[in-house]
Amino acid sequence: MDEILQKEIIKEADRIEECCEYSSKSHYNTSKEWNICNLCLNIPIAVIAAITVFVPEEYKTIPAIFTAILAAVQACIHPTDCTKTHKLAADKYLALKNQVRRFKNIELLILDNEKAMKEIKRYGDVLDDYNTVNPQPSQSGYKTAQKGIKNGEADFEVDKEKK
Repeated sequence: MDEILQKEIIKEADRIEECCEYSSKSHYNTSKEWNICNLCLNIPIAVIAAITVFVPEEYKTIPAIFTAILAAVQACIHPTDCTKTHKLAADKYLALKNQVRRFKNIELLILDNEKAMKEIKRYGDVLDDYNTVNPQPSQSGYKTAQKGIKNGEADFEVDKEKK
């Protein structure tokens, strides 16, 4: 394989890996936020509903109103669906990152120029597609991901040994 082309393909693979790393961690963090939101709605609904059984009949309207409000909020924002959607997006980005890493570190060594170009283009197209169809992660999810990555949370031990 042409040495200059190989270096450019490796740089592009590194870009895709980095994008996937930030995206996957951002979506995992956003999924966690939505899960917390879901718990913050479900637990009070369950507790208020349970307490309502012991409330005198003339006062049952008050807990019923709170339960209805919380249930309406939950129905509007669908935190369970948001949790699942962001988790699925994170899983896809992480899988792509792993595929690109294996391509760059192993497969690229035995591919000719044409096959290597097709593969890196395919990975780029998959990333572009993910960026188009997946929801936007939260700003706080991204910031948490950024901080974690800079602190080495996403590094593999085997890669640390090489440095």
